[in-house]
Amino acid sequence: MFNFSKYEIKKRLTNILSIITFIICGSCLWAENIFDVNRLIQNEEYTQARIILEKLSKNDKTKTEANYVLGVIYNEGLGVKQDFNKAIIYFKKAADDRNIDAMITLGSLFVSQLELQDIRKSYSWFLKAAELGDAQALFALSGFHQLYIFPPNKSYTIRFALLARKNGWQFSEDYFNKTVVEQISEKSLTKLNNQLQNCTKPFGRLCDISKPLELDNFY
Repeated sequence: MFNFSKYEIKKRLTNILSIITFIICGSCLWAENIFDVNRLIQNEEYTQARIILEKLSKNDKTKTEANYVLGVIYNEGLGVKQDFNKAIIYFKKAADDRNIDAMITLGSLFVSQLELQDIRKSYSWFLKAAELGDAQALFALSGFHQLYIFPPNKSYTIRFALLARKNGWQFSEDYFNKTVVEQISEKSLTKLNNQLQNCTKPFGRLCDISKPLELDNFY
């Protein structure tokens, strides 16, 4: 569902490692290790980077991001044999610490890799990220109800798409028109948007998606 080139992967890892540096003290050994990892990844010296990250994964201040990066390394086969099962172990550790990138990646793995494919698990991980307000996860859930869940649920498809846009997801005009605008009357769309604007979070009282959105009389 979400594919990245090696350049994009390296850029994402570098950004994550920069965040870790801000979390921990600039003078401590961990910070020095972070700079080393950043340099090693830039030079594609993934084996040495992995050794340092394994140490970082045992430190409470850095374990979440370190586990996520280790997951990426095994998921992409960077300096190691590609191993989805090991990647999942690290991603789950990071996700348990509320790392949204890890949740999104797990959701993607369980829908895109044939040997791992489990739509329920995929949906569950995207749902966890959506509960934290992640726009990409909300967009993915909209797609689930349009493409993967039978019978397709138009109510959920529209609602998740609107919540994704509200939280910052950039839809192409053509996709949004086909998914939302052409599926609901202008009056109903305005009413629904007004309802969603009153939500303080995606799963708040007015946006509770634990049960289908009431769209009776909307069409």
